[in-house]
Amino acid sequence: MNLLKSLLFVLLFLVGAVAQSQKIHIAVEQNLFFGDFYLSSGTDSGTVSLSNNGEWSSTGNIHQLLSNQQPAIFNISTKSKTPVTVRVEVITGNLSNENGYAISLHPEDSGIQFYKVKRGFPETISIGGTLRITPKNKNYQGNYKGSISITATVYSE
Repeated sequence: MNLLKSLLFVLLFLVGAVAQSQKIHIAVEQNLFFGDFYLSSGTDSGTVSLSNNGEWSSTGNIHQLLSNQQPAIFNISTKSKTPVTVRVEVITGNLSNENGYAISLHPEDSGIQFYKVKRGFPETISIGGTLRITPKNKNYQGNYKGSISITATVYSE
């Protein structure tokens, strides 16, 4: 009988632990877009940077054509009754064009950040980054697509 009571207690404990588990929801509000720009001939490299608040800058002979850039924006929310600390990690990625040429993308806030998320008050996260452009031939021209890895996990409840 004691074994049955212990087993029942363990089952109730596991059910209680599952009920206490916190969930977070992530919604993409806006994609990262560096805008339209070009690299002057005779230049072998440069960078294009976009801050988390949307400010555009460049090095080398890279020039902006249109001021249509935007940082990535994510909302993290929870339905938890208690605030949740969320650990967010952004990792470097690559973008490539239709010719297969790749450009490295380095997020402005790479590494680990922590955010306190409360029910009814989503946390908005903006992500900018830097493109390092080192064209070796004419294949670097074109539209680039790709992704960066963003991992969000509940750190503490």
